[in-house]
Amino acid sequence: MEKHAIFIANSEFTPESNLPKLETPLKDIESLAHVLSDESRNKFKPPLLLKNESADEICKQITKYFTKISANDLLVLFYSGHGLIDSRNRLSLATRDTNHINPQAQIKFQTINEFITNKNFKRVLIILDCCFSGAAGETFEPKGSNSIFDCIKIDNNFIDITSKARKASVLESKSGIETGSGIYLMTASAASEQAYGDLKEGLGVFTNQLIEGLKGGAIKEVDNNENILRIITTNSLFSFISSKMQEGGAIQTPKLFSRDVESAEMHIVEILKLSGDHNISDFSVWKEGGIFSGLTPAYILDKDYRFLHWNAAFQCLVASPLNLVRGAHVQTFLEKLDNWKNRVACHSITKFPPESNSISYPRLDRETLEFNSDNTELNCGLIVFEKIASRLRDGSQNWCVLLNITYAQQHERIWDLIVNAIMREDGWSLYASAYDDIIGEFDQYSKLTDLIVDSIGDVKTCLDIGSGTGNAAIKLLKKLPKIEISAIEVNYEMLCKFYSKIEGNESFKKRTKFLHNDSITALKTIKENSFDACIMVNVIFALDNPVYTLKEIYRVLKPGGILSISTSHDKTDIESLFKEIKKYFSIKGNWDSKKDLYEKALYENRRMVEIIQRYSEEDTVSFLKEAGFKNNDIVITNRGMYVGCVFTLEAKKK
Repeated sequence: MEKHAIFIANSEFTPESNLPKLETPLKDIESLAHVLSDESRNKFKPPLLLKNESADEICKQITKYFTKISANDLLVLFYSGHGLIDSRNRLSLATRDTNHINPQAQIKFQTINEFITNKNFKRVLIILDCCFSGAAGETFEPKGSNSIFDCIKIDNNFIDITSKARKASVLESKSGIETGSGIYLMTASAASEQAYGDLKEGLGVFTNQLIEGLKGGAIKEVDNNENILRIITTNSLFSFISSKMQEGGAIQTPKLFSRDVESAEMHIVEILKLSGDHNISDFSVWKEGGIFSGLTPAYILDKDYRFLHWNAAFQCLVASPLNLVRGAHVQTFLEKLDNWKNRVACHSITKFPPESNSISYPRLDRETLEFNSDNTELNCGLIVFEKIASRLRDGSQNWCVLLNITYAQQHERIWDLIVNAIMREDGWSLYASAYDDIIGEFDQYSKLTDLIVDSIGDVKTCLDIGSGTGNAAIKLLKKLPKIEISAIEVNYEMLCKFYSKIEGNESFKKRTKFLHNDSITALKTIKENSFDACIMVNVIFALDNPVYTLKEIYRVLKPGGILSISTSHDKTDIESLFKEIKKYFSIKGNWDSKKDLYEKALYENRRMVEIIQRYSEEDTVSFLKEAGFKNNDIVITNRGMYVGCVFTLEAKKK
């Protein structure tokens, strides 16, 4: 099925006609043609534009154009100009040569109707923006007649005698994805009314709203189709136009009529869903990450509008509550907003039409985003962001997007959460720079990771939750040449260090997938019964909701799968640990070169001591039981590792 359009505009007339010149018709059809000729959105063929032509020439051109159209194609025929009615209230459309002497120098609407009938077209929308255009409805059934409102029958034709056409226009199709069929007539005014132009906009009052509707204002959702996400139908388009004109105080009444309707409401525009898989495991080092240290939620999109990176404020307020993943399209965020349907979707389609040449897209974009967090773990009520998006000037075509908070229902709590999230992120990022040189080189840490690695045996697939800089995972990659590891880590600096260690080893890179996200969100993207084993090296204490994470781990482990954990407890003594670390480097003779990094690591551990000690051994066992692991399948394997600061345990899924 193809889509075709014919646009007719007449603004200049002969002196004999006594018809005044019109200012808006030419711009009406040029603007409409621009909207419908965007193939990425509407898939219309290049339209036929007829400007200030004679009646004879218009009829010739229409007849010729009709030969290109098959019976099942969609045709949109639009006229903007003067409407004329005769003594029998029949509508004619004025042309360049219209005059009182030659009655043939005009186009009778009846003639157009006969053209369409004789061609046996099944899908037609005629749109008239002219005075008295509603008079054309004498040959049509008002939309929704019989089932919705009463009509009066005159000469075997139905006409609208009430204002309920607006109600009929918003009826929803119950037939799902059918594209619909019928001959529809949409008019700018009732039979006895004039149609007006808006000289400020340079468009007809009716046509101005028609264009806004086609740009996206008249969108409706489709729930039961794998390919089509949103549509604009005759009904949704008319409903939008009618309500907008009423809101604007228009003194003309648009009308919608139909005949020969066989199924559903007719689609004018179909907007496809996003295509292609989102590879959420892809990870790349983004070198400009430092600009994200501010309080404003921010993210980076690649040229295909997929999340490349985001900061701690966005992670805290948006990404975690909405379970967003890096690598997914930004629409996975936008469609969860409160103003997605009535504002954001329209803005997105209008400014960034799918499959269009991105060169034509704006370099700067601004809009308002409304996020109601009440049904998420954030539970802070309504948050309103003023989004400002700008293309980066590095040749990448990536976008930097800032979400400025203009309203927050619980603003004090929101700012507390942001500050805490940034402090935690900064702490782990600073710790990352010292971790390998201090903790990673400490012999007792190496023994601890050896114990964890050995405990899972010869497995083929393993999750590493909170992988940090990759010390345990790399030992697994070396020990088991066929193992495949999925590393989950929320801290960007940690993950960058891990990535840098294996960047030159193609085997390690091929067998490692990075999931740069919080553990719960990342785990939710994984199918159940997927992994032979899971390791967690000193991670439990950092989780605000360990049961939730452990439940997800239990779900993704295969039956018989092993979870191997080392974690701190309520009696963990950070001071004793770091005394041993200092002693170790002093004996090795390199204390002076390690001193500054040692002080940095000690500072961060002291700052986190309450978190490090917040869960006891009993708490951790209880978390595992609540997550689904049975008591007999949970075994504490060591309590003396790492200067007694951690204990290790294993849990097996039945």
